[in-house]
Amino acid sequence: MKRNIVFLFILLSFTLIQCKIVEEKKVVVKEISLPAEEVPFKASQLFARMEYLELQMPHGVFLKELVKVEEFENFLFIQDSHLHGLYIFNLNGQFHKIFSRQGRGPGEYISFNDFLINVEEKQLEVLDKTKRKIFVYDINTFEFIRSFAVPLTFVHKFVKQGDNYYFQTMGSRNTVNGRDTNADVIAYNYKTGETVPLFDHVAPENHNQFLEYSNIFYKSNADEIFVIRAWQQEMYKIDGLEVFPFFRIDAGNREVPEPILQGTFEEKVSFLRSNEAQNKIVGFRLIMHENNKTIIGYSIGGDTIPRYWLNFTNRQGKEIERGIKLINDFVAEPFPGVEIFSAMNGKVLSILYPTDLESSQSLAGLNITNPDNPVLLKFYFD
Repeated sequence: MKRNIVFLFILLSFTLIQCKIVEEKKVVVKEISLPAEEVPFKASQLFARMEYLELQMPHGVFLKELVKVEEFENFLFIQDSHLHGLYIFNLNGQFHKIFSRQGRGPGEYISFNDFLINVEEKQLEVLDKTKRKIFVYDINTFEFIRSFAVPLTFVHKFVKQGDNYYFQTMGSRNTVNGRDTNADVIAYNYKTGETVPLFDHVAPENHNQFLEYSNIFYKSNADEIFVIRAWQQEMYKIDGLEVFPFFRIDAGNREVPEPILQGTFEEKVSFLRSNEAQNKIVGFRLIMHENNKTIIGYSIGGDTIPRYWLNFTNRQGKEIERGIKLINDFVAEPFPGVEIFSAMNGKVLSILYPTDLESSQSLAGLNITNPDNPVLLKFYFD
């Protein structure tokens, strides 16, 4: 495929240094040893079925780069990087409306950087990092309800659990409780006002660029929140105003050298462009961890095909743990390199751009009406 939903990195501010975590919490850290080589693995060996959904765009409107997909009641809410708002579709893929409140008037945001759906309150929350505010709207009528300030200078993405918000900062300098911090995640309790840097450190002033995932959060159906940092061999779990290691990954001889892991932005970029990066695992992403199923995605330098580490119990009751290259054999002409976009409500999503396929035969039988429309592939375990 010509287009690749690459796992790697968005180039923003400040370099990565070692994090500070809560030491006293007693947690069993799961050790994951990656294989020396991934095996081809058919999607039908992992999933019971696949459904597809053509996102039927209005004439002259194109989805260019999907960032986030959320499902609520009978609709899909889709964020595209080129729109300061949301495209909304019904569950048949039919276009419903565009939500956008960009402006400078009451109830309007300037930048639409992230969103979440408060299921209990049936509200849509929008993060505006320009105004440093969260805007809240009714999810059904889209009427403005309220907005409130975020007590930070630089934020990028956010997630919520109970009364706590967690903000990804991309390592930017913020001031919390009177002291500077380049913490990559900062927790904020909107009821008590308590604000806590979860990965607390202060970067040197001359470190002004940062290499990291555009979104380091994963939230499971069980309301568990995990933090994934591209250049770390560990993944972390958030518990209230604390964070602790949850997964530790051993990549063996394919591990990026330690000096690069701890290096500057320039050193990391130089490494990624070098022959030394060939066959090295250059990033990890937690895609799913729920219902006794874990999927971790990663990339190999010099190869565009994504890899996955799986741990799950199959339909025959057998536990499977292995590294794979996923092949979509639910289509007429199976193709390798299935790029998992996200996991949602117990299913796995992949975004397919028909115009990027080398062979149109892969879409035979899918009844795609317009090759310019993205296709949402939904893989079900049961």
